[in-house]
Amino acid sequence: MKNKIKQIINILNVHNKEVIIFSPFLLIIAFTNILNIMYIPFIIIIALKLLAVYYKKTSLDKALLSIAIYSIIVPDNFTVIGASGLLLLYCIYKSIKVKGFFKLDNFKKDIKIIIPVAIFLILNIIINAVPIMNVVFFYVYYFVFVVMIIIYRYFNIDFYKEVDKTFNSIILIQFIYLILFIPIRFQYILTQLIGDWSIGTLGISEGPTLFNLFIFGFMKYFGYFEKHKNKRYYLVFAAMCFLGAMSTVSVSLTLVFFASFGLYILIHIKSPKFKASLIMFGILMMGLFWFTSNPWIRNEIIKTVTDSQFRKERITKLKYYEDTFLTIPKDDAKFMILGNGMGYYSSRAALTTSGYYVSWYNYNKSYFKPTVSDYTNEYIKPTIYSDYGISLTEHPGSQYISTMGEFGLIGVLLFLIFFWKLFKNGGSINKLMIGYFLAILLLDNWIEFPRVAIEFVCMYYLIKEEDSQQYVDKV
Repeated sequence: MKNKIKQIINILNVHNKEVIIFSPFLLIIAFTNILNIMYIPFIIIIALKLLAVYYKKTSLDKALLSIAIYSIIVPDNFTVIGASGLLLLYCIYKSIKVKGFFKLDNFKKDIKIIIPVAIFLILNIIINAVPIMNVVFFYVYYFVFVVMIIIYRYFNIDFYKEVDKTFNSIILIQFIYLILFIPIRFQYILTQLIGDWSIGTLGISEGPTLFNLFIFGFMKYFGYFEKHKNKRYYLVFAAMCFLGAMSTVSVSLTLVFFASFGLYILIHIKSPKFKASLIMFGILMMGLFWFTSNPWIRNEIIKTVTDSQFRKERITKLKYYEDTFLTIPKDDAKFMILGNGMGYYSSRAALTTSGYYVSWYNYNKSYFKPTVSDYTNEYIKPTIYSDYGISLTEHPGSQYISTMGEFGLIGVLLFLIFFWKLFKNGGSINKLMIGYFLAILLLDNWIEFPRVAIEFVCMYYLIKEEDSQQYVDKV
């Protein structure tokens, strides 16, 4: 039995020692519900990583990237920003010290795009007279996504094995926590079956972030199985991630995933037998989701599909799309072409500086005067963020709304070109990831959530690297 467990752990390809360090704290958190306890094993992991660097068992850049990924599972959104910043600074330092570490050819290719985009952003800020704090918060929220793209694009890194092991570790850690949490807090779960009970160790209302972690994990393991069909344990790992994602009861994200995965099956799966099996499995899972859902969820879905008036009232986000893409541009050419200004319409930066989005900012109004643009005040109505319990379909959060509202058609075009390049340069599972990610950006500003940003970028490049090199066969 002991050998069997060891074999499974080896197949999972995790940082064994680090998973063991986290495990007893997961049990304590499940009993106490004190999520901040998670910082204790996280600090221990940091110390171990730095010791490994000191004894030359790993490089500092690999250690810092692993720490940044581990910061996903502590209950705050700012640790990952700090860790990503340290990683970028070290990569810049290393590129000065080590010849060839900086990918100069890639930079030369991109400079023709970087300079016009930089000029556009500067003009966008100046012409719209954007307040400085809106610009600052915009860069804070976009920081992790941009930094991780820069690191993978411009630095000569070999992070595949480290990233793979670290992601496998945090997925296993969150699944272990789920297994511990369910029996220990079963009575609580019964009262919150359709609520936000499955949040892992990520923090209050972080079910969607956990959903994305598990779903990206599902895509990774499913991709591995597609390439190595004799290794059926990858399907077991994919199922583990799928169940973890479903436990979060993120209805909108679940429906988007089913649609994205269904389209992927129809387009990319070549084997008729395998395709039929996946379609049957998908139907089974949708049936399971449907019949185990609360009756009011089923009723909401039916009415949304069949009743146009109810759909308009229920999916209030559609009105925000109409206002942003049609109503305002019709009377304001500058808004249509250039937008209302960086962080000055409906992005997390705009809603933060309005004073409605995060509680700590309300306590700092004496230092930072709230800034709300006329369009934000009239069309976005950030006061809805003072009410809790609203769904993704009810609030104005959407990457497309924010991009159009703050950067106009030029910004939307640049946005689509960027993701088209990621889509074109990736393998089939990368295309599934991009399709799913672009779809959920209809529902919220996920690029501006640091932990989701690092999940997406690192997992994208991890899967892309696996497509080009057969590391998995060595596991």
